[in-house]
Amino acid sequence: MNNLRKYRLLAVLVAILCVMAAHFVYAKELEVAVQYSTIAEYEQQTGKSVGSLSEAPELAEWVTRGELPPLEDRLPKEPAVLVPTESIGKYGGTLRRTRSGPRDHWDIRKFLGERFLVMTPEGDIIPNVAKDYEVLEGGRKFVFYMREGMKWSDGHPVTADDAVFWWEFKGDPRLYFPHRQEFIMDGKMADIEKIDEYTFSITFPRPSGTFLLTLATEGRGRLLAPKHYLKQFHMDYAEPEELKQMMREAGYEDNWAGFFDSKYQEPDKNPERPVITAWRPINGPSDAIYMFERNPYYWKVDPEGNQLPYIDRIAHEMIADPEMRIMRAVTGNVDFFSAGISDIAVLMENAESGGYRVLTLPRADTGAEPVIAINQNHRDPVIRKVFEDVRFRRALSLAIDRDEINEILHFGLGIPRQASFTSDSPFYSEEWATAYAEFDPDRANKLLDEAGLDWGADGYRKYPDGRQLAVTVEISDGTYVAEMELIGLHWNRIGVKLNINTPERTLFSERTFANEFDMVTWHMDGGDRPDLWFRWWAVATEGRGYHWGPMWNRWYESGGEAGEEPPVEIKRLNEILQERASVTDLDELKALMAEVTAFHTEKLFMIGTVGEFPVPLVVNNRLRNVPTNFVWTELNRSPGNAIPQQFFFANE
Repeated sequence: MNNLRKYRLLAVLVAILCVMAAHFVYAKELEVAVQYSTIAEYEQQTGKSVGSLSEAPELAEWVTRGELPPLEDRLPKEPAVLVPTESIGKYGGTLRRTRSGPRDHWDIRKFLGERFLVMTPEGDIIPNVAKDYEVLEGGRKFVFYMREGMKWSDGHPVTADDAVFWWEFKGDPRLYFPHRQEFIMDGKMADIEKIDEYTFSITFPRPSGTFLLTLATEGRGRLLAPKHYLKQFHMDYAEPEELKQMMREAGYEDNWAGFFDSKYQEPDKNPERPVITAWRPINGPSDAIYMFERNPYYWKVDPEGNQLPYIDRIAHEMIADPEMRIMRAVTGNVDFFSAGISDIAVLMENAESGGYRVLTLPRADTGAEPVIAINQNHRDPVIRKVFEDVRFRRALSLAIDRDEINEILHFGLGIPRQASFTSDSPFYSEEWATAYAEFDPDRANKLLDEAGLDWGADGYRKYPDGRQLAVTVEISDGTYVAEMELIGLHWNRIGVKLNINTPERTLFSERTFANEFDMVTWHMDGGDRPDLWFRWWAVATEGRGYHWGPMWNRWYESGGEAGEEPPVEIKRLNEILQERASVTDLDELKALMAEVTAFHTEKLFMIGTVGEFPVPLVVNNRLRNVPTNFVWTELNRSPGNAIPQQFFFANE
């Protein structure tokens, strides 16, 4: 490295550390947004009065023209009150964001999503969509009280019927069964009961230690679906011939489950579905710019009585190329943008000219970025046998120079580590975090020799049938190409050739779900609370494509009708998955998770690289009420936990 390059790198590192230091000092002085379930609760706890109700100017114009009911008829009787991070905002503006393609819906869902309950930064669970809740019978029964007068974005009332409807179709074997593990106990879904129009209860056979946490960490308004809209697509409600006609026209003639899902899932499949979020889509996800406008029926106000959100619209520009997304950010054409740590230098160098600031947010949940999941259910029996050999997996891990990756791509800000639970987790294991994570190519070569993988004349090792030992890694949208290119050079030293495939996310999902892959990369999210976010350590999950056991996953997902039945040791992980749902004692939970840790420390189905580095967040200098001290975590649906409903543009 020449002296000029060293100087430039040092300057960038100093700048990064200064920004991080300023961030943490400022964070101590900054209050985060605070939410109160009702106006009465706000006034009682603060001693202040909420101002008279008011709305955005464009909504007031719609009311004047008779195109929208008055505000008092659109808000619930008891709206939630959100006290903004910095100040009361101003109405107006379009927030510019990016997305990689039509299937890049999770970022939109997390940004917009409304959880049924929410978790405060202190870890308390408070009402959100629900007005209130009660826990009865020692944690076996949960009663939820909804907001009377709350509306869907089309003006239809939100009631307990919407919760019962959601619960029933989510547990329907014809549709989504088996449902998420948090809603299942002893092999069946918990029971739901409608108490009155705005009250319902959910009861488990035994106490559930994870149910409320699940509701507080989910970003799509779970427990609710617009029955008045979706029942026209449900075979138990719709007129049969009309339903068949709609299915034929939509291309789902023999696939009712697919047809219903295409109407239920928003915003990626059906932007016409009514929502309860602060913004609603006004066009389709395949459009170059996916637009969202303010929901006139949104149910939160600020302390002065202003209906939220402040920002009029959100524009999600489709940009498949990750480098082009960075270019849009550095040229000032994006208002709110999260990037990878490898992009932090170019982002900071262009911040002044681009008119933005860069927040460096602590990330608590990422065990490895990327994590490499090695397919244990490979279609090719020869390749599968090699992948099943733990010596092969350990050799691949030992051959990776994690320090080099960290220094070259992450400015030394990350922690070289294995794919394990993070150090912020109550279940952290240093043994797992360091297992086969040292750089030792000599030991790696020895393991491959012991596995009988001989060298070929072309400089690479051979599979037992004589084919070149080449593996292909699938990287959705090319996110981790730089990391995998370095790893490819590392693996060359031990005779393993690495090919890189970067399919668009839709094709990535199709290929991995169909078990047409060797290895996949992703970020190992949820590592801080793996008892709640468990797709990496067990197969009976929603992980699907980016997993080390896709056909075992399919077996659980299909109730044993498809895929491959897992061996006993894999089934044990699923037993732990079931057991931890009803555990309320932390020591008992730690004992279960220690069993998981020991399993993965030994098996190494996942290989980690570098993790636990901060997240660079680009924020337009005019965009206000963006907290600088929120922790980036999948569990709390970042960036949704920044509470975008409070964002506004200053006039300066």
